[in-house]
Amino acid sequence: IRGITWKALLAVSAVLLAEPAVADRFTLADALAMAYEHNPELAAARAKTRAADDAVAEARGNYRPTINVTGSYGYTRVDELGLYNQRKTTSSATELTPTLGRATLVQPVYTGGQAYAQTQRAIALVRAARADLLNAEQQILFAATQAYMDTVRDADGLRLHRSDVDVLTRQRDATKTQLDAGAATRTDLDETDVRLAGAKAELAQAESQLAQSRDNFERIIGRAPETLEQAPSLPRLPGTQEQALAFALKLSPRIQGAQANDKAAQYGIDNAVGATLPHGSIVADYNYGSDALTNPFSFKTKAGIFDVLGQLNIPLYQGGAEDARIREAKEQRAQTRFGVVDADQATRQIVKDSWATFHTALNAVAYNQGRVAASERALDGVIQQQHQGERSILDILNAEQERLSAELALSASRHDMVVGAYQLLAAEGRLTAGTLGLKVKLYDPNTHYKEHSASWIDFGSEDDQ
Repeated sequence: IRGITWKALLAVSAVLLAEPAVADRFTLADALAMAYEHNPELAAARAKTRAADDAVAEARGNYRPTINVTGSYGYTRVDELGLYNQRKTTSSATELTPTLGRATLVQPVYTGGQAYAQTQRAIALVRAARADLLNAEQQILFAATQAYMDTVRDADGLRLHRSDVDVLTRQRDATKTQLDAGAATRTDLDETDVRLAGAKAELAQAESQLAQSRDNFERIIGRAPETLEQAPSLPRLPGTQEQALAFALKLSPRIQGAQANDKAAQYGIDNAVGATLPHGSIVADYNYGSDALTNPFSFKTKAGIFDVLGQLNIPLYQGGAEDARIREAKEQRAQTRFGVVDADQATRQIVKDSWATFHTALNAVAYNQGRVAASERALDGVIQQQHQGERSILDILNAEQERLSAELALSASRHDMVVGAYQLLAAEGRLTAGTLGLKVKLYDPNTHYKEHSASWIDFGSEDDQ
């Protein structure tokens, strides 16, 4: 990897080889796989993508016929009154069961291009939804990486702070013994007590920080953190910033989503224009009536009427609403065009920042390893010199503090190195379960699309979830 010192490379190798293998260790890859399969936010993003697939089927319905059937059935009683010999009246009653039915089929022939525009717009929005899904996948996997490494760092920090309290406690006992023997002063003991109290306060803070990281780990990944690996292996990364940028410009979900939304906006203009064009359709209609009270002197009739008509609708003026929709669609297209430019610029900046962040952390590991080694040697030397009367107890306390700071810095830089590597992978658009080779069943959005986007009759099933 260009731009990385040999010292940094050796340091990283030492970090990765220092940890012994544990058969039942819950690795970072295990955590990412669990988050991929069980994270509810990612599951919601998949459902959103499936909904976009169904919008394609809805748009394609504009090409297809619509069939409607209506009917009614009832009871009618008709009383007839008449005169007999000018003096007597007669009456009779007729009972009817009027039945009416109608079946209508409408087949669009020409929609002014709206059916095509709406279908293509829906397809473009499917691509945008898939880009959003890819972005959600990357965000969840990166959040899982960060939660994992936060827990590793904070657990290591807690270990170091506990060790510091133990060391200072022993130092305090030794100082008290020296004070009783006249080899130390009361001030030496007070300085040790101050450092010990501060170490205990930092230990309490470290315990709180680890508890928060563990809670976040469980929320994102789906289980409590146990037996984590201290130094996960780094993913394969490009050797130069130019290669990383090339990956990003090709694979970034931000760019893909912006381009898809721009294409959808273009078809949105076509759809708005289509509303001002003629529309034609064929209408087949069948009407049936039985015992209908259309003529009070003619009962018990049955009739069926069938007709086929061609309908043409030519919009002339709609109060300016259609023109306003066209202007609105054009402005929306202008917005998405700027969105493409912004996505390109933002992606380039993110790659540059991620590249710098990762390589800074990578070199920091080497520097902090050297710092830890030097602080340990310095502490040993100060202790020996204090025994010879050349150094004070305060010098030992300062040296111990330097060693603790160096060890905490090394732990933090290891954390930043791994997180930075996955952040760079996300900036390239390659932080996916497939790229990482996670042992999971990969979610394929094409499966639902092929099954449902062209369906004529389909209510879905529980399997779609």
